[in-house]
Amino acid sequence: MRSIWFAILVFAVAAGCITGGCSRDRKSVEQLPPPIVKTAEKGPVKLTVTLDRSEAQVAWPLRLTIAAVAKNGVTVTLPNAVKTLGDMTVTQTADDPDIPTADGTARLWKRTMTLESYTSGEKNIPAVTVKFTDLRDPKKPVKTELTTEAFKLKIISAIQGKADPYKPRDIKGTLELTPKPDYSWVWIALCVIAGLAAVLLVVRYFIRRRIMRALTAGEWAMRQLNILEDEHLPETGLVEKFYVRLTSVVRQYIERRFGIAAPKLTTREFLEKVQARHIVSDDNRQSLQQFLSAADMVKFAKFTPNPDEVNSSFGTARDFISRTAARSEEEVR
Repeated sequence: MRSIWFAILVFAVAAGCITGGCSRDRKSVEQLPPPIVKTAEKGPVKLTVTLDRSEAQVAWPLRLTIAAVAKNGVTVTLPNAVKTLGDMTVTQTADDPDIPTADGTARLWKRTMTLESYTSGEKNIPAVTVKFTDLRDPKKPVKTELTTEAFKLKIISAIQGKADPYKPRDIKGTLELTPKPDYSWVWIALCVIAGLAAVLLVVRYFIRRRIMRALTAGEWAMRQLNILEDEHLPETGLVEKFYVRLTSVVRQYIERRFGIAAPKLTTREFLEKVQARHIVSDDNRQSLQQFLSAADMVKFAKFTPNPDEVNSSFGTARDFISRTAARSEEEVR
């Protein structure tokens, strides 16, 4: 969804340049102030607070992102939503909690806030604190919290630096103006290129969307297995990464195919749900249990399988998907 909004934005800028004319003064292109980033880390949790720019004008919307990455088995609690943050007004708040990371070894808790200030001056952003519970050892759960540093940003007036109409400057003589070269053709060419790029992005987005909608759960999973096989991760020593990717494909396939939120469950919880709902035969459930148990040994017990065991796990995953997806293809289509 972000890709299409970016494409629409680029297309709008290009259209405005062509119809209204882009500025010919290169000095009007201002360099944006750098962002402010504060991090803190404790045990299995890393907290990052990012403000997209360190200086802005009055009433200019700023984006503040709170992102906490925690190891699997650790639960993070974000602070309560507020209407003001230090000296800034919070106009929007959006949370994306408990998202698995790409490698499958951690989870992400994220909050995005839009901040505004209606007065100029130096503004304070207070420290951000998140609480987390480490349940990786059920016998000894750990509850603690993590806090970043507070920081400041600068809000400037929109009329700062303008001349005072009651104090006119003296006339200092005639100033001869040197005609500037006309670079309008450059701006028009850049605007046309930007417009074409935007159109291509929009077309590419809808084509990919149609392709993904046309795939059944089984077809999608088989395509992902083929991609994983072509990467040859075990041959390069990345056996653990291979098993993380392989189990991720199987769990996402089961979620698409049977409606079980497999990526968020432990192996034991997931197998209990499969058995309770009777979604696969006993043979397929036994095969799935053996495959997930072998994968857990590699991911969590640091077991190193030999090439034959790696090939066997990959074949088991492929066979399971092939057998359980067969009767659903026509239904999905």
